[in-house]
Amino acid sequence: MYGSCFFVIWLLEKRHIPDEGKLNIRQRELWSTVVIGAAVFFISNLSFVTTRTPFSGHYSQEILNIRTLVDLGGYAILYAYHIQLNELRIRHELEAMQKILQNQYSQYQQSKESIELINYKYHDLKNQIIALRAEEDPEKRNTYLNEMEDGIKAFEAQNKTGHHVLDTLLASKQMYCIKNGITLTCVADGTLLNNMDVVDICTIFGNALDNAIEHEMKIKNEEKRLIHVSLFTQKEFVMIRFENYFEGDLKLEGDLPATTKKDKFYHGYGLKSIRYTVQKYNGVVKVGLNNNWFELKIVIP
Repeated sequence: MYGSCFFVIWLLEKRHIPDEGKLNIRQRELWSTVVIGAAVFFISNLSFVTTRTPFSGHYSQEILNIRTLVDLGGYAILYAYHIQLNELRIRHELEAMQKILQNQYSQYQQSKESIELINYKYHDLKNQIIALRAEEDPEKRNTYLNEMEDGIKAFEAQNKTGHHVLDTLLASKQMYCIKNGITLTCVADGTLLNNMDVVDICTIFGNALDNAIEHEMKIKNEEKRLIHVSLFTQKEFVMIRFENYFEGDLKLEGDLPATTKKDKFYHGYGLKSIRYTVQKYNGVVKVGLNNNWFELKIVIP
């Protein structure tokens, strides 16, 4: 009888346990469950303490009936509380992911405006160089101007992947990396993303690069602050690969790295949002560590 009851309970609870097996229970929810369980246990066994309450019985059959009803009611309360916690957890994850999506897209819009302004400035600088060349200047000045033109050409050629959204994101992250002593290299065919939604591109590349940059900032030796991005095709699949130099041990929760932030309940959604986005295109996400290089691989049919 006990075995049958526990089997039924296991079937009911199994549907509400996440695939990674973590419920993300906080202290408040833990103690609420403990209090509910203790209250049910107390009321269920009240008949053994005193018979002067409405929840007490005088005879063994009455005690059995009271205990059975109270225990079933207690389980029903705990089960309902568990469902409510799961709904709140799922709602919180969706809100967090939606916030990440909005932040990434907002970053893209801001980056696009900034880069357009920079392009205008460089265009003005070109005109200034032409005006200066028209004057009679020393040879050294001409050499200096040639260097300026080469720098402009290098900037124009940078992160030209063939997709304007990806170009904007990479240029924005590149500027941040230069400012913080991080070397970001990219070899990408952006035309492979023409059928992907703009928000999804921002989610995948924005979150992946943000995570890589966050780890590289912890590395003291700037020469080891390295990030590489590649986007290519292989056997009818679109391959997206993010690699960054990694120091330390890689701890996994399920198939994704565990967040290193103190408040684990409110973080760790970046990679989850990447996986959720990739699954929309029937793709898969894999992570691993290979000779001090953290690899995030995305494969999309």
